[in-house]
Order: sequence, then C-alpha cells, then structure tokens
Amino acid sequence: QNTARAHFDGHAMAAGGGRRLVYGGHIISVCRALSYDGLENALSILAINGGSHVNPTYAGDTIACATQVIETLDLGQGHLGGLRLRMIGVKNASAASIAFPAPGEGRTAHPSSVVLDLDYTIAIPRR
Repeated sequence: QNTARAHFDGHAMAAGGGRRLVYGGHIISVCRALSYDGLENALSILAINGGSHVNPTYAGDTIACATQVIETLDLGQGHLGGLRLRMIGVKNASAASIAFPAPGEGRTAHPSSVVLDLDYTIAIPRR
C-alpha cells in the first residue's frame, strides 16, 4: 500500500499547486536510463537493496542523476561481476550538484531537489 505523504496528506498534496504527480517507478526508470556512462554494459539488476522516493516529482520537472559505486562483488563467475550502486536523482538541478553522503551516516536528510535515493546491485561483464 502506498502511504507516501504526497498521495494522502492534504497539505503535501496542496504543495503541488495542482500539478500532476509523477509515478515513482517512472523516476527510477528515467534515472536508470540516464546512468549509462560506464554502466552501459550492465546485464541485469540483481537486487534493489533499499531506497526512497525522497520528495515528490511533478509533471514538467527535469530529472538528472548521478551514480556511485559502493562495492564490487565476486559472483563466482570468471566473466561476470557485480556492482553495488547508489543512485541519487534530482529534479530541476544538475547532476553536478549531487552530493553523496559519507558511508555510515545513517538515514540522510536530503535537500528538496532530491527525488530518489536508490541502493541497487547489477551484474556486469568483467574485462
């Protein structure tokens, strides 16, 4: 069940100014598509380890994202490895403005421009 404030809280809904709320799965897909530089050979998403739609996205917002490698994984296949990634998506800001919090800081208080913080694992060919 979706219990996000932007869907059920009257004050949060009014903050959208009557604009259409964008489905969160669409934001994940857009950010994943934007993360092609260096990750274009990814074969599959193996796991979604955790994540949050931090702030709502509305129709007309422009999305940018940046991805950080958290960990490299040995998948027991000589030709195949895994990468644990953290992807942060922002609205109406540049990817250069994204700051990744230091590991171990716990739950992060993000600026209002951040719309997605996703920790996921991919399979990728080894060189």
